[in-house]
Amino acid sequence: MNQNNSYQLLLPLSYRKAYNRENFFVSQSNEIAVNMVDNYPNWNTPALIIIGPKECGKTHLCHVLKERDKNIKIFENIDENINEEILFHQLNRLNEKVLITTKISPVNLKIKSPDLKSRLNAQNTVTIENPDDNLINAIIIKQFIDRGILPKPHVIKYIAKHSERSFNFLSKLIGEISDKSVQLKRKITISFVKEILTN
Repeated sequence: MNQNNSYQLLLPLSYRKAYNRENFFVSQSNEIAVNMVDNYPNWNTPALIIIGPKECGKTHLCHVLKERDKNIKIFENIDENINEEILFHQLNRLNEKVLITTKISPVNLKIKSPDLKSRLNAQNTVTIENPDDNLINAIIIKQFIDRGILPKPHVIKYIAKHSERSFNFLSKLIGEISDKSVQLKRKITISFVKEILTN
């Protein structure tokens, strides 16, 4: 039996990790955040705060905006790492916009400075919700493309139907499927996916 992956679409490196606007899939889950990024710099507050779980596309949107304006200041994952003094001074700069990302709402951030907390709470915030069916399919396809392969449509459909509806779960699952496919020299079939989902 042929154990190579030649049946799959092998993609050139230029397809991988392409953080451009054209390959960001818009759905009901993220359309408000995308619209706000598309509307830059016409925000009515100095900053836009994008709230969403890990792997939901926040970094992708940061890259999209950075391509439009290389000078924009971006503070990613302020729930994990934040320099309160630098962020506060940046928010007070006149005529400069700031993009901020976080996994939790600003009101729940552990911030020592009352002034910074007040400033953050006054900014525009948008939330990327858990993925809907269309976005789940798009995420699976993109995760595989980022790894340079694209299994057959019926395999992607099976993964979408039997996976947890979570950005982070899908990212880890596709990574595991791809890695084990290479390590074991196995085709990515429904039976192969079943083995990984049940382990």
